[in-house]
Order: sequence, then C-alpha cells, then structure tokens
Amino acid sequence: MRQKIVNTSATAALEQLISELGEMFTEINTAFTQCRLSLKYKQTTDDSAKQIR
Repeated sequence: MRQKIVNTSATAALEQLISELGEMFTEINTAFTQCRLSLKYKQTTDDSAKQIR
C-alpha cells in the first residue's frame, strides 16, 4: 500500500473547499425545493380558483 505525504496547509484548504461546496449544495437544494414547492402551491391555488369560477 502506498502512502502519500500531504501538506497540512493543503489538507486544511481542501477541507475548507469541501465545506464550502457542501454549504453551496445545501443552498442550491433549498432554493430549488422552495421554488418547486411555491410553484406547486401556485398551481394548486390557480386550479382551485378556476374551479370556484
């Protein structure tokens, strides 16, 4: 088994990058989910309004 010697500053930078990517993914996922939910709510209310008329 080969072992690689990793610079500790490089490791810290990679951990920071991975953390930021995780936060970005969470924000995108939340925005997408909220948008889909709001679109579904809008479609439902539009359908209800049509039925009332």
